[in-house]
Amino acid sequence: FKINDYKLSSLCVLKKISEFIRYIEKFDNNAVIIIQGDHGFSENNDFSRRDKYIFNLVKIPSNCNLSLKSITNNINTFKNILKCI
Repeated sequence: FKINDYKLSSLCVLKKISEFIRYIEKFDNNAVIIIQGDHGFSENNDFSRRDKYIFNLVKIPSNCNLSLKSITNNINTFKNILKCI
């Protein structure tokens, strides 16, 4: 499995995620959307440390006064999102 294949697969998934978010927004523009991975990758492609860089996508409504800097990992994401809903 080559690094370039991994990168291309990741870009394809990100495109599908973007399409999925746009689809949800057609029906509910204020939806809270959380998409997380159980592991990720580093910018250096250091696979021994990739669990430290999980995929964590959060879309919150504009009326939620949540700092995205407070969302640092899977658990903090849910703790903070619950404050918004």
